[in-house]
Amino acid sequence: MTIMNEDECATFMDAPSWALEFPSRGTYIRFCKNEPLLEVLRSIKNGSSEWAYRYVTLCYAGSANSGILLYPLQDSEAPYFDFRYGASVDPRQVLRPLLERFPQCCILDWSRGRQACLEAVGADVELLAEIMQEIAGLLWGEQSHLVDGWYEEMGRA
Repeated sequence: MTIMNEDECATFMDAPSWALEFPSRGTYIRFCKNEPLLEVLRSIKNGSSEWAYRYVTLCYAGSANSGILLYPLQDSEAPYFDFRYGASVDPRQVLRPLLERFPQCCILDWSRGRQACLEAVGADVELLAEIMQEIAGLLWGEQSHLVDGWYEEMGRA
């Protein structure tokens, strides 16, 4: 994966408009554009220690409907993420095929018409990418594997 240099990042500081639906704790910094989802997740998981303090927002390249907020991934045995969920029906019904195919997944929380949170116990980055891709297909009709990414740096205690 090609990480954007400082000059390129300065051009893309603003997060996409849908990112405002996720709780913001700081400034969004764009770190990738049109990169394969799996490569982005590998880069985060295997990256340097600063990724342990970054919340990552992903959207499928060119899509106005997609949105994933990935919580810190390093050292996590149960990765979890929020995703845009515009329906008023319980996501467990809409995502039934995914939840049956991946029994280690569960919906932790959801907000009607806004977002839902999914946990994937024991998922490695390959499985996590597969789960995210299936959600993108089921909810947003997304077939692309290319994403744009932003991160927020979290404070350390």
